[in-house]
Amino acid sequence: MGMREEGYERGYRAGEAAKGTIADQMKNYGPGQEFWFTAARGMDFAAEIEKWDRKRLDSGPSLIKYPEIKGLRERHLGEREGFMAGADCTYREAAFHYSSRDFRQRVLNVHYIGPPSGPLPPPPPIINPMPDQQCTNVFIPNGVEGITTGNNRDDTVWTYQMPKFRPPKGVCREMNYHLSWGSVSSAVRCDEPSDEIFPVDVFEILPDECTYDIKNIVKFFDRYVQFWGPANMIFADREFRAVAAEKTNNRVGWRWPDETGAVAITACSYLDPEIYEFKRSRLRKQMELLGETEETSWEWNYDIACHKRYERLIKLTREEAKRGATLWGVFNIVADPDGKPPERITVAGERTMPDYPEKEQWGPHVIANWTIVQHASVVTGPNRRTLWRHWENWKPVDHKPPYLVLGEGVEMKPEWKTDLDDGRCRLWSDSQDPVC
Repeated sequence: MGMREEGYERGYRAGEAAKGTIADQMKNYGPGQEFWFTAARGMDFAAEIEKWDRKRLDSGPSLIKYPEIKGLRERHLGEREGFMAGADCTYREAAFHYSSRDFRQRVLNVHYIGPPSGPLPPPPPIINPMPDQQCTNVFIPNGVEGITTGNNRDDTVWTYQMPKFRPPKGVCREMNYHLSWGSVSSAVRCDEPSDEIFPVDVFEILPDECTYDIKNIVKFFDRYVQFWGPANMIFADREFRAVAAEKTNNRVGWRWPDETGAVAITACSYLDPEIYEFKRSRLRKQMELLGETEETSWEWNYDIACHKRYERLIKLTREEAKRGATLWGVFNIVADPDGKPPERITVAGERTMPDYPEKEQWGPHVIANWTIVQHASVVTGPNRRTLWRHWENWKPVDHKPPYLVLGEGVEMKPEWKTDLDDGRCRLWSDSQDPVC
């Protein structure tokens, strides 16, 4: 099978899965962009994304520098053809499916931070967070019972439609190799334009031989630096040697662990000194464009709060790893029962700037952050299990004790039964209905 045919099959499956949803996605895309990217007010987003998608496909990066992408253009063309057939849609809708996120990061976030003309539009009517996206990740490879992880998924909640929640499935089966052990949102306003814009899934083309040495993984992602992110991520090789990546559009900072091997990331900030200073310089540029000051800029003050949170996360993770990480110990990192805003890891409706002048226009929850789901897991060995809980009805995520989720084939142990009997946690069964 040729690359074009392979792409067609992939695109057809994606189109079938998305059939009937693209029009609503395109409709909801507009208000969100006008809310944040003030200079893009009135833009025909669908038309511009189609142009951007065609430009990406025609950009033609060097096959000498990037030999792994040979044949990808043909596969991309096949994917769009297949998507149009599977979704019964036009090229414009296919382009939206494949390039709307990249358009936000590489075009709007670079060129369309500008002075607002008139009052800001309302935010998008619905933000529906998905429970498989996290905003804090902890990875401790040398936990007392095995590899132990923790994470939170946080979001601002405007008009919230509660999804049905289920615990993560990964802990319920034997673990296979994972390259990424966490990914959280992080980006820079007024970021730099990218020279390389061709669509490449760097995770897909990473040679298998690189995965045996974390340094080779880093070298590969350095070479493809403009093709992935922005985000903060945790990578690990097959020996569970890990590193944290802090990524803008075109820059990456690598944070290596101490002797414990533990790594942690959280959203919307950078600890790498050069990346952090770059972000601050771009925030100053944004304030200049918007006529803001350090006192009036919501994003400047939000960055300060996120940085404090990040520093506390690293401190708690290192302390737990050094004393011998346990499931409850890692759960208490992400739950952070002793933390105080703004550095506390869990967020429960805190606002960075409570008196921000537009809050009444935008509604009461626009700049309030909540931890939506939270869990910690032992993901290797005979003691695989998860502690998991979720936000509901404007109550902090810690308003109830977590569920205990046993891994597939793992038998209940007396000490876990004691936690249940004491009310420290609740038992979850796979047959249980999703909760909301």
